[in-house]
Amino acid sequence: MQPNSSIGIMDEIKTQIIQLSGKLFTQYGIRSVSIDDVCKKLGISKKTFYVYFKQKEDLVSAVLTAHTEEDIRKLNKHINNSNAIDNLLIFLHHIKTMMQNQKRHPALIYDLQKYYSSVLEQNKGLYEQELNKVFAQNLHKGIAEGLYRDDINIDMLCVFFCSRHTTEIVSTIVKSANNENSQSVLDFFIEMLARYIMTPQGWTYLREKVSCCKHTT
Repeated sequence: MQPNSSIGIMDEIKTQIIQLSGKLFTQYGIRSVSIDDVCKKLGISKKTFYVYFKQKEDLVSAVLTAHTEEDIRKLNKHINNSNAIDNLLIFLHHIKTMMQNQKRHPALIYDLQKYYSSVLEQNKGLYEQELNKVFAQNLHKGIAEGLYRDDINIDMLCVFFCSRHTTEIVSTIVKSANNENSQSVLDFFIEMLARYIMTPQGWTYLREKVSCCKHTT
């Protein structure tokens, strides 16, 4: 067997372990899924498992990292060659969807917060970095197109709007506002951000865009 072929098989097994574990963690929570469960499902020995992961915590970290990378890939795929405002709306909608998806898996989130908090915090940091890159690119694009002001503080905006603490602020708003739904909260953040970063040209385009979307729904 050629060396490259052997490496390819190893990478495939590792990917299978991560993908299956992600599905099991999402469905049953992390604590209730053992290494034995994963090995049995895949038909591999624990000895093979430990070739790739020294302990369960390493597997949890790999699952979260893979999910983050896939999430960012999907976001970049949806962002197209339209102008910065169209892509900004896609970016914010993606974040809203991400938050909604988290609520659908309470057992997973509970286990992460209680038993794997350090892994969770590390992953949140990775996710923030990736969102920062996408958001910063959008801000530069908007400035170049004349849709965003050229004197905005890009670094501060990225820290504020892509921080895990912003997610906590959004959650607080949702809880405190009586009948506010996730879309109205998203609209609030869009308007707040837009009024700060957009030029009159950009603001006009956004209003026309939003108005058009309302009439077509």
